[in-house]
Amino acid sequence: MTRQPKTSIIIAAHDEEQVIGRGLAALLGDAVPGEFQVLVVCNGCRDATAAAARSAGEELGHHIQVIEIPVASKIAALRAAENEADVRAADVRIYVDADVEVSTETARKLRDAVLGDGPRLGVVRPLVRAEQASWPVRAYFAVWNERRSLDSDGSGTGVFAVNAAGVSRIADWPAVMNDDGFVVRQFSDAEKVLVDAVSLIHPPRTLGALIRRRARVVNGNRELDLRWPRVGGLQGSSTSSADRKSSHLGRLRFSPVHLAVFLSVTAAARLLAAWRRWRGRGGEWSVDTTSRRVSDVAS
Repeated sequence: MTRQPKTSIIIAAHDEEQVIGRGLAALLGDAVPGEFQVLVVCNGCRDATAAAARSAGEELGHHIQVIEIPVASKIAALRAAENEADVRAADVRIYVDADVEVSTETARKLRDAVLGDGPRLGVVRPLVRAEQASWPVRAYFAVWNERRSLDSDGSGTGVFAVNAAGVSRIADWPAVMNDDGFVVRQFSDAEKVLVDAVSLIHPPRTLGALIRRRARVVNGNRELDLRWPRVGGLQGSSTSSADRKSSHLGRLRFSPVHLAVFLSVTAAARLLAAWRRWRGRGGEWSVDTTSRRVSDVAS
């Protein structure tokens, strides 16, 4: 009889009381009890995230391990997870952002995709659900979703899976802003598996929040480019993601208005990112609270 692979799902959560239950329901809704070992690491939470996670587990009929650390840091939360016995013993680890929706079927596909002896990284395509956002945000993501449907290197999806052979590549968890971007750069293209699945992402709902979030992404990617350049081998393809996306942009057809919004937001985010660096605030996290609301529509 084939042994069921031990799969540990790690969720770092900071003040996610409003949405942690939504993510856990998507993740465990069709799971068999015991199929996944779920660990929620509450880091510096000032709300009832821990209680909400435990309550969701009880309602879903699954055991969810919850630990709490005092410092508000996703990297600190990921490092804390490394100390848990279930995580260390897992054949597969799946890392999921607390505000992202990943279905049970997607988790299974990721698990199965990375099983094997050699290092493997399992990734999905991101799909942003912007229905509850303001019109400029919806216009921006109409373009963003189309671009990412053609080219996804696994970054910005809020979920990835790594097998036991690949854990050593990432387990030290350096202090970076863009953790999934860091992970993607530790595996060659041949070691990555893009599964036929998506992660559902809830974006900032207002234009200002979107620009602040994108500025954080710009500076996070810049940090990675300085510390882990894309030079081939374990750093990924010699053709940069930005170059590939630029070529895709020329092949796609968008509403001129949507494209104008996309380019304007991109320019504004780059300017804000540069201003933050000039002020010595390049590592500013810019926590977005607008996407943590589970109802009401922005105007």
